Formats: sequence, C-alpha cells, structure tokens
Amino acid sequence: MILLSVVSSNIFPQIITIGNGTITNTTTSYPAPYGNHYWGARHQLFISASEISASGGYTGYISSLAFHVAVAQGTPLKDFTISIGAFNSPVAFPASSLTQVFFDTAYVESSGWNIHVFDTPFHWNGIDNIWIETCFNNTSYTYNALVYQTNYWPEQFAWEYHDDHTNVCSTPGGYTYMRPNIRLEIKHDANDFGVISIDSPQSPTTSSSHIVTIRVANFGDSTHANIPVKYAVNGNWSNPEIIPGPVHPGDTISYDFIVPASLLSMYFADISVAVLLPNDTYSENDTLQKK
Repeated sequence: MILLSVVSSNIFPQIITIGNGTITNTTTSYPAPYGNHYWGARHQLFISASEISASGGYTGYISSLAFHVAVAQGTPLKDFTISIGAFNSPVAFPASSLTQVFFDTAYVESSGWNIHVFDTPFHWNGIDNIWIETCFNNTSYTYNALVYQTNYWPEQFAWEYHDDHTNVCSTPGGYTYMRPNIRLEIKHDANDFGVISIDSPQSPTTSSSHIVTIRVANFGDSTHANIPVKYAVNGNWSNPEIIPGPVHPGDTISYDFIVPASLLSMYFADISVAVLLPNDTYSENDTLQKK
C-alpha cells in the first residue's frame, strides 16, 4: 500500500519571532539597538539553535532581521551594520567569525517592525547557536527609540556597549538580561528535500511486517517529482522507492514505503530513513534516525 499526502504547510519562506516581551527600554536606557542617547551603541544578541527550532525554524538562509519599535526617535544612525556568526556557547562580544550582512550609511527607524533585508543572506545549518551584532556610531547624541524586548533573567542573552566616542563598534561591553524581540526570515536552499519525522513504527515491535511511514518536506524553491527515498533497519538499507510528486515548495509529504520492514526479533530496532534528491544543495537534513 502507498499512502501519499501532500500538505501546504507555509514553511517556505519562514518568518519566525524570537521573544514575545511587551516591555521596552526608555529614551535613555539600554539595550537599545536604535539607541542614540550616547553617540554610538553596539549590541550582540545570543540566539540558541533550540530557540530557532522551537519557533518553527528550519535550516536555510536567514535573509532578513527585524526589531519591533514601539516609539520611534527618528535620528539617522551612521553606518548602521548587522553581522552574524555561529557559535557553540555565549561569549561576550566574540572577536571573530562574524559576517557583515547589512549596512546602511544613515538608517532611520520607524514605528512597527523594522525589517533589514540582508545584502548577503546567512546560512544557518539548523545546529549552531548564532550571535547577531548591531552597531552604529554617530558624533552627537539625541535619545533612544523604544524597542520591545523580553526579560530572560537569569540568562545572559545579550551584551551591549554605548559611549560618546568614535570607537564604539570595536569596544567590548557588558551583559544584560534583556534582549530585543527579533523576527527572522529564513529562505531555503534552491534544491532541498529533508526528512521531518519517522511516523511509523511508533514504538518497539516484533512484527515481521511493519510499514515504515515518513514525512519529508520540500524546503527548496523548485518543484520536484520522482524523489528517491529509502530506509534502513539496524544499518541494512532497503532499495530506493520513489515519491512520484510533483511536490511544490513548502509542501510536506507523508509516505508509506511499499516494502514493509521486518522487525522480528529486533525489539529495539534502529531505523534510519533518507531522501536522495539529486543535486540537493543542503545535505544535513537528508537523513533521520530513530532508535
């Protein structure tokens, strides 16, 4: 028996929000990524991989970032930059591996979500934690825009530095428990099929004939047909079977393998599945294992 169901799941592209706090900074307090109470302000915001995943994020290219402004100030922020880096643990102001993804010579924020479309999208592999850095450096001061943020006490999810000099963007700062709410847009690779789940078998079994059911997704931006998939029991791979398609970007597919798995005398069988899309541009989501 073949079961093939295609569901439009709105996973392409993704817009996810990290943080849901309703408090704000003040016109003179920090963190404030659009804060000009001092000449310049540098912020680094730590976001764990688990936070992105819990918000519905999948692997792909982070193509924009947004902060939610409650009250705008309207001061042009000189050389406003956004940089991103991947790290395994929070360290205040990492010195390396940050990639600049956005630059504006004089950014002026407005009320609502301020969306910064990246000049160079940043690839997130679905595993690493990330740092997001923002910085600008004026030569005079006004006041801060008010930005919605979340209190993560006692976690130290943000670091910031502000001062009245011209070297703000190269100066380390101190930690804070507040982190501005962030919205990320993630666009997926051009040709990317990935395994989401192994839905059957659900629990240990000694059945001699058990249907293996998987759910895969088209994370890419192209429609595909005739997608090869296979499964393994304790490392012994089956012959590939074909999901006929067509499967459009953003669709998820539930598929029952035609050839059942023999789990007899394997009470704690180790089951793996793989999708074998030709020219898949991102391989880390191609396989999944269930013990």
